[in-house]
Amino acid sequence: MKSRIFLWLGIFLASTVGYAASTPWQSNPQGKVRLIAPYAAAPEEGTIYLGVQFKPAPGWMVYWKNSGDVGFPPTFDFKGSRGFKDPEVLWPRPKMFVLPGNIREYGYNHDVVYPVKARAAPTGSTLQVAVEVNYLTCEASCVPYRYSFTLDVPRAAVPQPDPAMESLLQRFLNQVPTESDAAVLASLRPEEIEPPWHGWILLLGFLGGLILNVMPCVLPVLSIKLFGLLEHGGHRRRVIVRDALASAAGIVASFLVGGGVAVLGKEAGMAVGWGIQFQNPLFVAGLAVIVALFALNLWGLFEISLPPALAHVGALAGQQEGIAPYFVSGMLATLLATPCSAPFLGTAMGFALSQRAGVVMAMFFAAGMGMALPYFILAAFPWTLYWLPKPGVWMVHVRGVLGFFLAATVVWLGYVLSSQVSAVGMAFIYLGLLAVGAIAWLKQGLMTSRYRDMRSAKLGVWILLAAVFSGILAVVDAHREIKSGVPMKPGRSSSPWRPFDAAQIPALVKSGKSVFVDVTADWCFTCKYNEKFVLDSADVAQAFQEQGIVLMKADWTNRDAAIGEYLKSFNRYGIPFYALYRPGQQPNVLPELLTKGTVLRALKN
Repeated sequence: MKSRIFLWLGIFLASTVGYAASTPWQSNPQGKVRLIAPYAAAPEEGTIYLGVQFKPAPGWMVYWKNSGDVGFPPTFDFKGSRGFKDPEVLWPRPKMFVLPGNIREYGYNHDVVYPVKARAAPTGSTLQVAVEVNYLTCEASCVPYRYSFTLDVPRAAVPQPDPAMESLLQRFLNQVPTESDAAVLASLRPEEIEPPWHGWILLLGFLGGLILNVMPCVLPVLSIKLFGLLEHGGHRRRVIVRDALASAAGIVASFLVGGGVAVLGKEAGMAVGWGIQFQNPLFVAGLAVIVALFALNLWGLFEISLPPALAHVGALAGQQEGIAPYFVSGMLATLLATPCSAPFLGTAMGFALSQRAGVVMAMFFAAGMGMALPYFILAAFPWTLYWLPKPGVWMVHVRGVLGFFLAATVVWLGYVLSSQVSAVGMAFIYLGLLAVGAIAWLKQGLMTSRYRDMRSAKLGVWILLAAVFSGILAVVDAHREIKSGVPMKPGRSSSPWRPFDAAQIPALVKSGKSVFVDVTADWCFTCKYNEKFVLDSADVAQAFQEQGIVLMKADWTNRDAAIGEYLKSFNRYGIPFYALYRPGQQPNVLPELLTKGTVLRALKN
């Protein structure tokens, strides 16, 4: 009796394993897939249905029959199957995803079943399904997989459904569109994906702000700060703490003002970004004048005197000088830091500027605190300055040397302006700078008896008027060229680089070509460093050529709405920016600070 029970139990278990309504899942880090059948017993004739079920991991997707500009649809090979013929894959309605660069793809980022419709064939008592599945699953990168499945389903004159599998398959059969593929694509709307908020993004902003202290954009202003530190040699502890905190306050205040301007600009529908104020020639020219004045001050040509009410703001009792000069130097350092996008900062700012106002302000505050950190440390440990020599005559020579650092900054700002205004406009700007220098020289001379006469004073007034008039003419000239739509400089992109055209990228990728996009500007120090020492290096240039990479350069020196929208599609609002497009892959965004190894590894992958 017991042996008979075990015999029937064994037969039952064997039939359960052999005739399951689905295969086991085949799993990988990007998801899992299996073959399903909606029957406990399949029909012997007529139409039969099967299904291949995918469960992508969060953030990953599989493709529709028209994958779009990247990727490829899954393929299903039923060779070796018995009991049916003419299998036809049915495709549920997909979603449309628009990737940065207006790359479109169609597919599923959720649980999906691809139904298969076939005709029953009168062969045998068992439906033997064998299928090889080849598919591509993508997130930021793409991974191909291949799996083979076999499934045996008993056949009966009266079919018996498997309720769970039948319900699952029917749900996706109902999603198969009846209209044409073109009509399906026309009806789709892009999926809106709001980037999640993560507190650690603030840490990236803080680190990016800290690294700004050693970026080339800030180094000229460090000459002012270095001289200020040298002046503290032998000073009391409270003076060092006061002035260090004043510099830190100037930095943080500037970042908060910048954050407020960015929020207001977003609300007004204006383009916002890190460093884009350098696209305005009036801003660049004004900054050149300010830096030139600081250089002349270090050379001893004149002294910068602030209004008494401002000069003594926050001064301690008994002190003859206030904190305003240190506060102003902190603000100037922030202004000159914006053309540089330090590591971490571009990612953090790009994320923040796509969020609500509170996140924008929090990010700017975090970046400001990072840049101000060295001064907070100095305020906490002021004894670190005690080893500096006491002020003396030697500092006059140091002032002269440090002034040349600022003069070099003026030369760089002139280079930026040369890309924004015509030769005539540049001539007016140079005349204006010369007039500023002459005024400073005359001001110094008028302090002596030799030049205390009315004629010198009148000459100074005329030079001042000439400086103002030159500046006005330069700005009018720049405005005329911007309004006319004529480029203010010839294209600097030489072979093998071609001008940026976002509309061409999808077609190039679809045709099997790879595309590398470089978004740069003449005012971006980091961009120029990457181009000189990485992108234009022999190794990288050879790799580009050997792989037939299409090179596009987007010059953002002047305001360009198309480039701004392109960056916005990546949630980026600053430069440098680099993206590599490969057929069948999503765009690969490279870091702001490049190395040869970084680029070569991206090309190999």
